[in-house]
Order: sequence, then structure tokens, then C-alpha cells
Amino acid sequence: MPRGGRKGGHKGRVRMYTSPEEIDAQMKAEKERKKQEQEEVEGAAQTDLAEEKLPASGSDDSDDENSLRRRAGVEGLIEIENPNRVAQKSKKVTQIEVDEPRQLSRREREEIEKQKAKERYMKMHLAGKTDQAKADLARLAIIRKQREEAARKKEEEKKGVFHTEVKPDCYSSSERLLLLGTAHGLLDAPGQRRSDPGCRKDVFGAARHLLTSGRGHQASHCGIQGNKFPLSVTRETATMSLTNGHSVSKETWDSHNRMMLEPLSVNDSEMFFIIKKEKHRQKYGLELMASENFTSRAVLEALGSCMNNRYFQNPGAISICQRYDGIIKHDELVRLCQKRALEAYGLASEKWGVNVQPYSGSPANFAVYTAVVEPHGRIMGLDPPDGGHLTHGFMTDKKKISPVSIFFETMPYKVNPETGYIDYDRLQENARLFHPKLIIAGTSCYSRNIDYARMKQIADENGAYLMGDMAHISGLVAAGVVPSPFDYCDIVTTTTHKTLRGCRAGLIFYRKGVRSVDAEGKETLYNLESLINQTVSPGLQGAQHNHAIAGVTVALKQAMTPEFKAYQMQVLVNCKSLSSALIDHDYKIVTGGSDNHLILLDLRSKGTDGMRAHVVLDACAITCSKHACPGEDIALCLSGLRLGTPALTSRGLLEEDFKKVAEFIHRGIVLLTLEVQRSLDPKAPLKEFIQALNQGEKFQQRVAEIRAEVEVFSDFISFAQVTSAAASLI
Repeated sequence: MPRGGRKGGHKGRVRMYTSPEEIDAQMKAEKERKKQEQEEVEGAAQTDLAEEKLPASGSDDSDDENSLRRRAGVEGLIEIENPNRVAQKSKKVTQIEVDEPRQLSRREREEIEKQKAKERYMKMHLAGKTDQAKADLARLAIIRKQREEAARKKEEEKKGVFHTEVKPDCYSSSERLLLLGTAHGLLDAPGQRRSDPGCRKDVFGAARHLLTSGRGHQASHCGIQGNKFPLSVTRETATMSLTNGHSVSKETWDSHNRMMLEPLSVNDSEMFFIIKKEKHRQKYGLELMASENFTSRAVLEALGSCMNNRYFQNPGAISICQRYDGIIKHDELVRLCQKRALEAYGLASEKWGVNVQPYSGSPANFAVYTAVVEPHGRIMGLDPPDGGHLTHGFMTDKKKISPVSIFFETMPYKVNPETGYIDYDRLQENARLFHPKLIIAGTSCYSRNIDYARMKQIADENGAYLMGDMAHISGLVAAGVVPSPFDYCDIVTTTTHKTLRGCRAGLIFYRKGVRSVDAEGKETLYNLESLINQTVSPGLQGAQHNHAIAGVTVALKQAMTPEFKAYQMQVLVNCKSLSSALIDHDYKIVTGGSDNHLILLDLRSKGTDGMRAHVVLDACAITCSKHACPGEDIALCLSGLRLGTPALTSRGLLEEDFKKVAEFIHRGIVLLTLEVQRSLDPKAPLKEFIQALNQGEKFQQRVAEIRAEVEVFSDFISFAQVTSAAASLI
């Protein structure tokens, strides 16, 4: 190409004007010679168009005079300059020819021919033959490109670089990776931009075609013709070009390929060891955490599937900010999950909608508050020390513990400290004073059914929304063994990994249609769908987690089976059996029993607390959670133990088995917790208690005895078939 810097290089200089008459005079001086040269160039151009392969510009076999003239004609006509400058350069060239009869160099000869070609164009232009001149330009430009391509190929052949049309089905996986990296490197080649849609489409489309399509796949959508993508690879060195100009060996990419296929035990032995330890704990321990469960193999397969690799964006976010290239769609995965969620709880799509994108229950709750209540709006929820959840708001006299209490104004309602039941009368009185915009009917450690009808009445009196948080009992609700919040609530949230026995995610159900009708018959409609959906994404979180949604979808299908209902009924029976067995050992159960899957054990009557008992039971391979008892100051002590039956029921335990579990708990508390406490000062802190337990030889011997019995018992009881298969995946 001619140097673009010459064009416009006269800026800042004095321009001398040469009239057309002077140009004609100069041209007439060499009229005969120019005419002869013009005929030779035109004849050579026509001959070159008919040739299949042309000699490279500047090569040894194109050094004859005709080749120089043809090349000069091509290169000279690409860039057109001002007529005055052409005349001035022509005068300079003529002077060189006259004053210097010596042998000219190749560059000088090319300069002369270039100027002559420009003069010929100007002559044709002045003669009114512009169209013909442009046609000659186009024809000669094609010739020039052909010559450059021929020269480039010849040069690459000398360097050992070969051209190949890559067919996807004729290369091994390692070679495909090598070619994919080469295609990736094209994005950062000189003149390319990663943000250029055309570049991204061609290069990455070609790479996708390379790795996924077959011989018959149509590749026109990614800029490939005939299922082939031209790449240049040097087999001698087996390297590929990268962004920064460095190269990576084929051996490295083969190693990369092996890394992508290695099992966890080989790829990351440290992480594998941690998982194996957790598997051992789950298999040989007794899981009594009310918020945990063992999910099925099918759910785990969906959770660990290729859905993890796909990143769909919420369609509602597209109108606000287009973040990704390509087509963004609301896929069938989400629609199937929504359909099953409504079916699992017996909801009509005309009256209820559901958002399946929350990452867990806590973000789901916060999304509802943000959408419906708005910052500094008023919320009432059960106090966490009385069995509520931190996402329902919690603060002490000195500090706001829960972020919900930071961004919103929260007021808790309480349970009766004597009975342990929710004090609905006091809730009604406080609501009339506080005027909340949202009342939460949900618990984290409450063993009785909630009176949703009474709470709906209180909400309506204050014009508030009623939100049911069924995170702990969602599986029981789906099976129809406990009262449903959908009969009275405007919004229902839940996690999916507790009694629902899915993977860890969240759901938000919201009403649609008519909310209320006034005395004049005017209807007020719900406006929850758009508010909640926009708040979830893009408001509070990014794109959905498709692998988690896939796992939830599988769990929802299982929740509609007769087997799942039988399991949930057994959960309730087992919880009553555990409660009765502990009462027989003179333990106090808050509320005196249970209507659901958990109980709260009050240890104050035994002279100990949940913090110390929790440490001892954990050492004996029994997992549970410490919790406050009604009327207790949680800043000072947590006197209760929360025990749940869903996880061990999934492993196949029945009523008689839970009586044995109660025996293990009793031995851990009486034979160890109380005995360690007796060996210390009554006011000894928890730190000293743990130190005495770990260092006392007598205590460690008893821990080992109980733990051994627990592990034998736990190993003897088998997982349900699906759970055993799921455990074998690790």
C-alpha cells in the first residue's frame, strides 16, 4: 500500500499552484514515450487478470521491466493525490531521469513508475474519462491484492507454516483445544477489537463450531463457509499465538485437557479430603439439625450438571442494562420450575405467581421487603430469641444485629414465656400502635402450627401485607400434613433444602388478581409480580443459578409423589416419638410437644444449657443446634437445644430408632455435660468447660465410648436407597 502519511502531508506548507495548461505542456513533452508505456501497462493488466497465480511483488522472478511497471501501476493508482502535487512530483522524477543517467535502484524505479501511473490517471480524469479510470483502479487493485496474497503464502511456506481448512470431526480433543486457543488469539490480533460484534461472532462462532458441530452442521450462523475454518498452525513447533505474543506448547494444552477431565481426588486432593471427612461425618453421625436434610441422587446430579456452565439473564434486566452479547432468553428450565412449584402447592397460575431465582431464603426475604415495604418501612416478625429468624429483624438495646433492622424499621412480636405459644393478642395490640406495612408469619424454632387466619385478620386491620415464611415446613406443606400459608398469605417465601429436601435455593410466591373490594365495589388489584421480579433481578442479584434451579425443579417433582407424602408423615411421627422419649427422661419440651418436624429442649431444669450440651453432643457425633428459650436473654446464655427429625428420617429411621437417639442424647447430657460442670467452678465460662472436656482423660474416655456406639448405630442404619446413591457420588 502507498504510504498514507503522504496524503495531506502538505499541511502547514506553502502550496504552489500549477495550472492545467502547464500540466498539459509537461505531458506533451513526452507524449510518444508515455503513450507507448500506457499501452504496455494496459496489456500487462489484462494478461495478469487471466493468470491463476501471480508473482509476488518485489520477488526475484518479477524483476523485469514489465513486472515493475505493472506493480507500479497498481500501487500508484491506489491513492490519488492533488493534481498540483502530481505535477510537482512528475517534474522531480523527470529531473532524476535527466540528471542521473546512472543505474536506478528498484525503489527509485518503482517511484518513477508510480508517478507515471498517477499522471496517466490525472490525464484520463481531465479528459472526462473518470468512470474508466475508476474501473482501471479497481481492476489493478485486485491484481495487487492477488500478488500480495501470493507473496505472503510463499513467505509462510518458507517458514514452515501451512494452511489447513479445519474439519471438526477429524481432530482429536487436544488438537481442538489447540485450534480453539488459536482462534481465541485472533481476538487480540492487530486491528481486531474484542468488543467488535463481528469479530466476536466470527472467531468464537468458529471455535464453537470447531468443538461441537459435526460434518453436516450448518455453520453459516458463525461466519464459517462449508463447515471449515481456515487457521494457520506450525506443526514443527506445535505452538499457537496468544494475546500478548507469547506461545503455548501443545504439551501444555494436552495437560490442560487432562486437567479438565481429572477427578477431584487427582486434581485437588486437599479439597477431596475435606469432602471425604464430611461424608464420613454424615454417614457415621446422627444429624439432628432441624434445618438440614439429605437430598436425593437425582437432585445432586442436576445440581452438578452442565447447567452450572450456562448463564441466563433475567429478561426484566434487558430493558435496563444489556450486559451480554448474543440472545438472552427466559429458558424452559425456569418455566418448568415455576409450573412445578405451583402444582406442588396446589396453586392456580391465575391467582399465584412464583419467582424461582433467589439464591436462598434470606435473599428471598430481603427482596420482598425491598419490593413491598421499601427502605425504612415497618415490619413485624417473630423475635429470634422466641423462635423467629434473623431475616425477620433483630436488635438489642445497643445494636441492630440484623441488616433487616438496619434498612427497615422492625418491631418483634413475642411468645408467651410460660406456654411458649405465640401471643396473638399482644401482637394485635402492638400492630395497632406500630402500623406495619408487612407482618411475617414464619418461624425458625417454633414447634407448633401458626394460626394464619388470626394473623390475616391482624394484617387486614392495619392494611398490611401478610408474608408467610415457610422455610422450615415447606416440605410438610407440600405433602399437606400441616396447615398451608397459601390460604391466607399475600406472599410466601421458602428455602428449598430443609423439609422440601432439594438443593440450597429460594422461592417467592406472590398473589395475583384482586386484593380487595371497597364499599362501593371498586376493586384493588395486587401489584406484586413486577415489583418482586424486578427487585430479585436485576435489583438485588445477578443472573440466575441454573444448576440450583434445575435441582429445585427435580425436588418439586419428587414432592408431588405419594412416597414424599409418606416421608413427611414419618417425619411428624418420628418427632413425636423423640419428644415423648425425652419427656420420659424428665426433660422439658417448650410448648410440651410438637406439631411439625422439630422440638426445643429446655435444659434449665437440668442445671445446664444448650451451649455446653451442644459441645458435648458434637464430640459424640450427634449434631444439633443451640437456641434460646422463651423469656431468656440471649446475650447471656442459650439454654435450649433445637432437635429436628427430617435428616435422620431420610436415612430410614423410624419411631423405635428415635427412642435410641433420645437415649444417646440423655447420656451425653447427664453422663458428660453435667459431670464436667461439677468438676469446675459453677461460674466457670464456656472456654474452661471446653478445655476440661478435651483434656480430662476420664471425660475423653466417655466421649469415645458414646461416640463409638453412635457410629456403630449410625453405620447400621442405612440411608434410604436414593440417599445412599447420592452419597456414593462423592
